[in-house]
Amino acid sequence: MQKLSGPRYRPIRKEGRHSFTLVELLVAIAIFSILLVVLLQIVTQTTKVWQQVSGDSASRQNARLLLQLMRRDLENAVFSIGSTNNLQFQMNPASLNGSGYLNPSAAFWQTAVSGSTAINGDIQDVGYFINWVPDSTGVVHGTLCRIQVARPSFNSATPFLTITPSLLATNAPGLANTDLTSPNAFHGLLADGVVGLWMTLYSSNMNVISASSSYNSASTGAAQPAYADIGIVMLNPGVAKRITTSNLTSITGLYSNPGCTNAASFVSLLSPTFQAGARSFTTRVQIKNVP
Repeated sequence: MQKLSGPRYRPIRKEGRHSFTLVELLVAIAIFSILLVVLLQIVTQTTKVWQQVSGDSASRQNARLLLQLMRRDLENAVFSIGSTNNLQFQMNPASLNGSGYLNPSAAFWQTAVSGSTAINGDIQDVGYFINWVPDSTGVVHGTLCRIQVARPSFNSATPFLTITPSLLATNAPGLANTDLTSPNAFHGLLADGVVGLWMTLYSSNMNVISASSSYNSASTGAAQPAYADIGIVMLNPGVAKRITTSNLTSITGLYSNPGCTNAASFVSLLSPTFQAGARSFTTRVQIKNVP
């Protein structure tokens, strides 16, 4: 009997299907890993840029407010005519030598003020200076401080106010006073992250009278300033946290550098660790009450 032969059935081969080999799988994983690393780098870099921009924006806003306050006090500076017995305008007074407040400009003057606290002819003593304050974590804070002291009665016993470290510590304790129940808690502290203050004084014809050096307008023959350039250097919060007792001198040591003459030159001399987060701000002020 003849066998019927029918069509032979073969497995249907589906076009387009492919089974991955181990090598191909490893290649795919490697490519995915590379893409993931690149993506993470982009995210990290974007985060750093955002943090830097955010910190710079905060620094600019704080600097603008600080310079406005100093401008107001300086525009209304008062100079007593024909008298050398009371405070006129002092920069880096000798009474602060070695106290740590010469960083590099500590400036003090009389100014016209208003409000319920104004006494003795609405004239009070004000001053600005940098103070370095370590905290419990080892970070050293560069703080810009301000004092405002009522004028003492003018008599033979108290002819003028002497700027001393104890007076600054009492009237502007800054971060050193962490007792929030104290009436002087944080009193005088204007801003954290300020690592330099410069003030250049000019005569009415714009000749330099003093550039961050010791100056007293009450001294015999001293020219009285008609204009002043105020410059500050601020670090954004992330960079400011890197200042410790071990690297503080890399900042303060620049104050005596001959190439450091103002805020901008100070920034250019900073180490890369701090330079990326440092910004300088400067304003020029006309002093109105020069006799």
